[in-house]
Amino acid sequence: MKYKSQKIAYIFFATCLALLFLQIVYGFIMGFARIGYDVLHYWIPYNVARTTHTNLLIVWLLTGFMGAAYFIIPDESGRDIYSPRLAWIQYSSWVTVGVVAVLGFHFQWWEGRKFLEIPRPLDYLVVVNVLMFLFNIAMTIWKGKRMSTT
Repeated sequence: MKYKSQKIAYIFFATCLALLFLQIVYGFIMGFARIGYDVLHYWIPYNVARTTHTNLLIVWLLTGFMGAAYFIIPDESGRDIYSPRLAWIQYSSWVTVGVVAVLGFHFQWWEGRKFLEIPRPLDYLVVVNVLMFLFNIAMTIWKGKRMSTT
C-alpha cells in the first residue's frame, strides 16, 4: 500500500465479502423453499428472500467497485484520496442504507417493483451517496500529480 488513505478500500472489500456471503445464504433459503423445506417461511417468506438476494447482488458489486476505485485511483493519480473523511462518511451511509433496506424488506417496506425495491427515501440517499463517491474520486483525479497513466 503506497498511500495511507487506501486503507478505506479494505473495509469496502470486507463488506463486499460479507454481502456476498449473505447473498449465498439467502440463495440457499430460496433453494430449500423451492424443494419444499420452507421451515423459515414465517420469518423469511420467499418473496422477501428473493428481493433481498437480488438487492444484495447489486449492493455487493457496487461496494466492491467503490473499494477498487478507492484502492486504484490514488496509485494512478499519484496522491492520497481527496477526502478520506468523506470516504468514511460515504461508506457509513452506504452500509446504513443497505441495512435499513434489508430490514425494510423483512417488515414489508418496499415499493413493489420487481427489482431494486428499496423505499423512495432510501433511493434519494443512494443518489447522494453515489454523488459523494463520484465527487471524492473526481477531486482525487483532478488534484492528482498525473493526468495520464502512460
